[in-house]
Amino acid sequence: MASYFGDIPEDQTIRIPFNTFSSDDPAASVTITDLVAADVNVHKDGATAPITTDGATVSLNHNSTTGKHYAIIDTSAHADYSTGSDYDVSIIGVTVDGGTLNSWIGSFSIENRGM
Repeated sequence: MASYFGDIPEDQTIRIPFNTFSSDDPAASVTITDLVAADVNVHKDGATAPITTDGATVSLNHNSTTGKHYAIIDTSAHADYSTGSDYDVSIIGVTVDGGTLNSWIGSFSIENRGM
């Protein structure tokens, strides 16, 4: 299950950390060999189709550490990032340890939780 990374203010950047591991040894970190920003999908309020321009960038092997990555999403990049909504983030069609991975990596909301 993907983690919830908080209720953020409108037009902010959110960083969603995630790890990748070996299929032979779940304790062994491995890198993603082909993750690009277009592989990060953001879905608003459970919609099937992702936001077309999702404002995403990626950081692979963060701080030169194998298997530690970030999906970085600039919510000022598209009008679909609006207050009162929830967003689910996935990576699609990337290669990890020789296999193709489609995975939810996190979720967040924009000013959608009571104070």
